[in-house]
Amino acid sequence: YLARANYSYKGRYMATVSFRADGSSRYSEGNKWGYFPAAALAWRISDEAFLKDISWLSDLKLRLGYGETGSTAIDPYSTLNMLSQGKAALGSGLVTSYAPSSTLPSELKWETTSQWNIGLDLSLFKSRLRINADYYDKTTRDLLNNVSLPTSSGYTTTVKNVGKMGNRGFELLVEGDVFQQKEFSWTLSANLGLNKNQIKELYGGQDIYGSTVGLSYVEDFVTLLREGEPLGVYYVYHDTGFDENGNMTYEDKDGNGVYDNSDKYIAGSPHPDFTYGINSSLTFKDFEFSFFLYGSQGNDVYNVAETANYDMGMGLNLRRDVFNSHWSSTNTAEQNLMAKYPRPAANHNIKHSDRFVEDASYVRLKTLSLSYSLPKKVCNYLGINTLNFFVTGYDLLTWTGYTGQDPEASLPTSASKLSKDSANTPCSRRFSCGLNLNF
Repeated sequence: YLARANYSYKGRYMATVSFRADGSSRYSEGNKWGYFPAAALAWRISDEAFLKDISWLSDLKLRLGYGETGSTAIDPYSTLNMLSQGKAALGSGLVTSYAPSSTLPSELKWETTSQWNIGLDLSLFKSRLRINADYYDKTTRDLLNNVSLPTSSGYTTTVKNVGKMGNRGFELLVEGDVFQQKEFSWTLSANLGLNKNQIKELYGGQDIYGSTVGLSYVEDFVTLLREGEPLGVYYVYHDTGFDENGNMTYEDKDGNGVYDNSDKYIAGSPHPDFTYGINSSLTFKDFEFSFFLYGSQGNDVYNVAETANYDMGMGLNLRRDVFNSHWSSTNTAEQNLMAKYPRPAANHNIKHSDRFVEDASYVRLKTLSLSYSLPKKVCNYLGINTLNFFVTGYDLLTWTGYTGQDPEASLPTSASKLSKDSANTPCSRRFSCGLNLNF
């Protein structure tokens, strides 16, 4: 259900209030409904009498808002005790079997996000220069997340409302008409986004380990939820290089000769320091050229796919660097010190470590487009309104130091699916061409 009321006085003072109620069968009995209010105010300051005579000021508006929204970011039936189907041999036949699923059902309620923001819209020089700036403070309570369980429980994971998370940030958009002439125009815009993420509270007060990254040669978790830290930081062992036999070594913090969670540390965060983008559109007579460039700075990715290059007994096709830069008894001490990979061996007792946490900052040319429109006189002669030819390229270039296939393909899609690159399908370079014809 949704109710909303809007008010405007002379286009100068504006207000809106809304309230919505959402119901979802994904949640437990007594928690299926969520109630979310919102309100916003705006003041167009440029319409005030004391600014009327400023010719270069086209528009100035101040905005203030608060609102709440709910999330159903869980799979259906997460609150029910589900059975999983399998097959079993019985006598000389094959029968269908049912067993409890690996996910323990929980009592769940709505994940709710409340946010307030203050913003400024500014237009100058007959709206040729436009600026939008926003500061926001967002808090998510009853955060939904997967929680690992001991195998002795009979389950591997459960979904719980685990705590409270905060996001604070600033967003800026600057757009301008650089040139405005009859046969030539150029519009350029740039945006910048900064966000600080932090776990404010965990209801149990204890760290929550992420889902296990299980492979045939290593099985352990790599992410962590901890109060005061960003969501899903990488919690792994510190790689200390190779020993005198070319085997991988790790820091044993307490020196007890046993590697456990107490020997791990926070090695990185999947959250970028900032994101940015540039959009340009240039028109000359009947031609139009445009591009969109964007990037992310400071985000880390756990390169799960790279771990396969350290297990050399699986018969897989490995990186060329494994051959060119590995530890060898025939190398000099300096060569072994610079070697990237251990000695060739079937089993190296690999652990999830900071060796695989990589800076995945990147800049990508997302789109590049060129189009041509037939002159109006030619269209009239042909008996058509418009005819436009275009060619567009997508994901053409990426500048990054990340060694995986694609830094963007491993971006998080939810709180429980953080930046882990398990040889994810990379963005493909694409081209399209065509025409638009209007009669």
